[in-house]
Amino acid sequence: GSGPYSESVETVRSNVVLNCNGVTLTDPGSSTGLYINGEDNIVVNNCTFNEFYRGIYLTGSDNSIIENSTFTNNDESAIYFYYASNYNTIKNNNFTSNDAYAIRLDGGSSANRVMYNNITQNYFTTSGSYAITTDDYSEYNNIWVNNFVSNNGGGIQAYSNDVTNYFNLSNGNYWDDFDSAGEGCSDADENFICDAEYSI
Repeated sequence: GSGPYSESVETVRSNVVLNCNGVTLTDPGSSTGLYINGEDNIVVNNCTFNEFYRGIYLTGSDNSIIENSTFTNNDESAIYFYYASNYNTIKNNNFTSNDAYAIRLDGGSSANRVMYNNITQNYFTTSGSYAITTDDYSEYNNIWVNNFVSNNGGGIQAYSNDVTNYFNLSNGNYWDDFDSAGEGCSDADENFICDAEYSI
């Protein structure tokens, strides 16, 4: 059938492709929609994660890709990176109305940093808190060419505790609260990119 399905999924080996073909996974009684625990090179494509505590939980996972998927109404975070999850790509996803964070990166300790992840071409809207938050020991992650709209109740839409997390690469991101001169976004060189950086 076409779903939605009330269940959770856990990976048990590396090099797996999970293509949901548009199916929705939902389970308000479950803590995690997809648990990736130490497996690498996992591809998640065309899935919807709805009403989990965490939509996807990655711990100790490298070189995985989450793309073309939708995350709605998840409680703590739609995607949670933890404990040495590095070199992953989050691309072309839609994050809507998640209760707290859309994406949370949390290294946990100095020996298990979350590093070198690439978050790009995603749409973030109406997150209850920051659309993206990088907690302790999250470093050298690239967050660029995303759209941030009406997150955190009109406050700052993202948070980083380390200057090595790059939100302002050459193409930047779109922030709906920083797209006019009155909001501090001037464009003297008329290249459609604000001359000043968005304050995070």
